[in-house]
Amino acid sequence: MVERVRQDLLADHRRHLRRIEWVTPGVVWAMDGTQYDMGFTGKVYLCNMQDLGSRYKFFPLAGGCPVGEQIAEHLSENIDRYGAPLVLKRDNEGTMNHLAVNEVLKEFFILPLNSPRDYAPYNGAIEESQRELKECLQEKLALAMSDPQNHITAYAESAVNDLNHRIRPCLNDRASCKVFFEAGIRPTFTRRKRREIYDSILEKVERILSAMKQSGQAIRESAWRIAVESWLRSRGHIRPQIKTKVSPNFSPFLAHE
Repeated sequence: MVERVRQDLLADHRRHLRRIEWVTPGVVWAMDGTQYDMGFTGKVYLCNMQDLGSRYKFFPLAGGCPVGEQIAEHLSENIDRYGAPLVLKRDNEGTMNHLAVNEVLKEFFILPLNSPRDYAPYNGAIEESQRELKECLQEKLALAMSDPQNHITAYAESAVNDLNHRIRPCLNDRASCKVFFEAGIRPTFTRRKRREIYDSILEKVERILSAMKQSGQAIRESAWRIAVESWLRSRGHIRPQIKTKVSPNFSPFLAHE
């Protein structure tokens, strides 16, 4: 793990060679924001949130750019409805890291897993989800009978509903909706268990930092990412695939899809 942290810090391109398969529904969620160009009527903001193991998308925030408190409320509502994940993936900066969002994570004892600074493709799975959502939303708006901007939330929710019922080869030809809600599939984590997991991961982080004999925020963040991934892998919740050879034209945006 110490060697992986060194590589993570010194060679960002190494992450281009790694693809993670998200195995267990309900364990890791990801969220991100994007803008959808409506043409002459301007742009609308979409705050997308997805369960990575099942690819199940939650209804997005759609409309004007939300402040941190709105994103925190949106996250809290989804947790109340579906249960809290163990880990939340998100970008390193912006409203996704607002104090109100962090308070929700603390309340439910959810572990944050932030992208490295200036490396959004680390959260590549949600980036792909954004592409899907925009394409499906575009199809919906092409058939709109009236001014769609006034009803963008309804169109976005309709697009998400279609995507959640799409048959996916990566889910063994099942739909995200079926996988996410399948009985007995999603694990539950009590507050005590979450504390034990956090302590275990933090112990690994401290061992990594001690062995490296270095300090700094970037190093600690990298050690945290490696330790969280190590725990998820050891429990079978993710399956990393490392490519030993890669084409020079390999797209970095495939990382972590």
